[in-house]
Amino acid sequence: MGARPRWAYRALRLAFLDVGEGLIDSADRRLTEVEKIASELISYDLRAAVANLRGVVLAGQSRFAEAETVFREVWSSPTSPRNRRAVAGLALAACVPPSRQESPEGADLRGILGEAGRLADLLVEPLTRNALGRLLADITEWRQVEPTRRHPLHERLSGSPSVLAAFC
Repeated sequence: MGARPRWAYRALRLAFLDVGEGLIDSADRRLTEVEKIASELISYDLRAAVANLRGVVLAGQSRFAEAETVFREVWSSPTSPRNRRAVAGLALAACVPPSRQESPEGADLRGILGEAGRLADLLVEPLTRNALGRLLADITEWRQVEPTRRHPLHERLSGSPSVLAAFC
């Protein structure tokens, strides 16, 4: 009974590593398998984790509108756990184009970024809390230094395995 969830979380970690290595097709196949198991098990945590990583894959493929939709679904879902919501909020701030960050919607994104930081502070698990803190600091700094470019979230993840805790 417990083997399927353990297998699914391990496959999720492998998909994360695939993303880091630039093996997007492999990551996509693994995520599809894990998504199926998450639905069968009715695992909200696993479902949100898959969605967040799928959003990173979409952003890595420059499919930012689709990535934004995925992250917004996790962010707004009442069933998403705090850590998954925080990741989705940070990812939203990373993948929204700079031109929209100065619009009224940009104020919404600043609010999401602040709320994601608050959620990260509430987390008990130190690896996840620290990983989210690093991402928050990185994205906040990026928005100040490079306001005309999107944050390269997928590149940041592949360059820093320590943020694995935030996604898996």
